[in-house]
Amino acid sequence: MAIGAFPGAGAMAAPGGITTRANRPFQVDRGSASFLGYGVWPKGSDHDRCGEALRRPLVPAQFAASRAAPPTDDRAPKEGGLSPRGEYARKLGLLTGDAFEAEVVTAFQQTLSGFQRVPDKPHGDGGLDGISHGFTHAYCCYGLELQPAPGTLTAALRKKIVRKFKDDLLRLFELKRVRGAMKDCENTVLPKVLGLPKITTKFKVIRLIANVFEDNQLIGDLRTAFEMFRKASKRRFIAADCELTIWGPVDVANNTAVSEQFLLRVEHPALFDVLRIVTAAVDTHEPADQDKFNAKFDDLASRLPLARAAGIESLRATFKRAWSRSILLNERLSGTLPNLHQQVEGARARAATDALIASSKANSDPLDLLEKSREGLRQQLVELVKGGLPPDVRDDLADAETGRLIGECPLDWRSVS
Repeated sequence: MAIGAFPGAGAMAAPGGITTRANRPFQVDRGSASFLGYGVWPKGSDHDRCGEALRRPLVPAQFAASRAAPPTDDRAPKEGGLSPRGEYARKLGLLTGDAFEAEVVTAFQQTLSGFQRVPDKPHGDGGLDGISHGFTHAYCCYGLELQPAPGTLTAALRKKIVRKFKDDLLRLFELKRVRGAMKDCENTVLPKVLGLPKITTKFKVIRLIANVFEDNQLIGDLRTAFEMFRKASKRRFIAADCELTIWGPVDVANNTAVSEQFLLRVEHPALFDVLRIVTAAVDTHEPADQDKFNAKFDDLASRLPLARAAGIESLRATFKRAWSRSILLNERLSGTLPNLHQQVEGARARAATDALIASSKANSDPLDLLEKSREGLRQQLVELVKGGLPPDVRDDLADAETGRLIGECPLDWRSVS
């Protein structure tokens, strides 16, 4: 696909060099991204097949490698004068540590179709947090714990950032300091990340991204180190003409497809911490006492032609996984976000009552019951987080709670004749 273009008609330019279809919000494609943007439900999975006709948001194209003019934000500013893009930049700068790194990586995953996150297991990340543009652009993030405050010296912040990014650059250039001199130091992780027995692709751009970038001397300090490392290195992973750029929160906001979901993540980091934990745990979770759950899907399979059996098994697997997600989410929310947990429990209780009533009606189609239950939960969840849940996030949660309604009995079509 050409950079800066969308397949199909109706494409239009958007802030930050991104394109999207007219009158459509920026959202995550369920085929390449994930449950709430954190790496599960890939394309072709059971969940992806279930309900894909109901919603299929789009992934913006890659932003152009260079732009003639800085991006502008033509959306209406929020109360207080900041646009959504400006508000995102402000709140992104308040995140620190792993939370900052995770948000930056997620923002690029939802903007660049070829962006690859680099986990730090099993033996470190080799100095990288992400790669894009055919493995030619490298990203290093740093969420400085010490935030600017009255009496905090700008120089102190700058020195901490420089020290951290110098360490990252040394690893990428395969160097170490020994008594003031630069010596070769093999990076054993990067070849495994790049997957190449013989390195043929080298980094042409290294992008250093910090949550604090208000001192322009940071550019000079890091560029000086970069040039020194370039001269001393054999450059096994670095192109001879590699460029260095330093970004802060404003730069991330200007070069990503900021949406309602982006704002939700930075406004409610504790919620998304919970969601990250849940998505990491769901693959190994099994709900207890699945007999009634399985009996319902056995009954559903017996009502339909044999040719549709595979579809029923796909639904069974999808809603079993959704049930696990709901259980794990309930456990986490009760201990960390009790107010939100109470809201979710209220929505589930109302949906359970609706499911009992619907399940008692004769001549109802089981698949209609499932779809009506999901739609009812979507409506119940609209007001969560003061109405701030983006539609795709709300729909994912509705699927999870529907799975739990099936697993814990209120939603039961076996009595329907």
